[in-house]
Amino acid sequence: MKLQKILPLCLLFSFALGGCNYRVFDLEEYPNLQANPFSFVPPFVGKPTDLSFNLIYQNIIVAYKCLDCHNPDSKTDANSVPLDTYHDLITADWDDPLVIPKDLDKSPFYKVLLATTKKHHMPPLNKPQYHQVSEDRIQVVRNWILKGAPEKFQAQE
Repeated sequence: MKLQKILPLCLLFSFALGGCNYRVFDLEEYPNLQANPFSFVPPFVGKPTDLSFNLIYQNIIVAYKCLDCHNPDSKTDANSVPLDTYHDLITADWDDPLVIPKDLDKSPFYKVLLATTKKHHMPPLNKPQYHQVSEDRIQVVRNWILKGAPEKFQAQE
């Protein structure tokens, strides 16, 4: 009974502080997903034109929770493909790096964002806690790779 009185106050208080910011799934496009209103993608950090690993790290890897699975301490199969550092993406210690500078077709990191099958798509289509990467953020990844996947931002002169 107390919860019924407290919950509306909590909701009102959270909206007064800025409201809920969550992304709505297109359930027609991804019918296997069940929307999770308590999960959201943080706003874009930085300028999309300031291409660097840090921009990709903050706005893709962290924002879309890739590190939940893609880290050395994860108990999932994805721990063998860590995404913690620039080295992990560019000069990985396995046969094929995830990003080949200036080559989208040979960059698995880019290709999995565009994959159309559940098996090859990242984030997984069947896990509602992981939002699908937005088109504008995929475009930032594309531009970063085409620019040579720089580790640090280099201003145009």
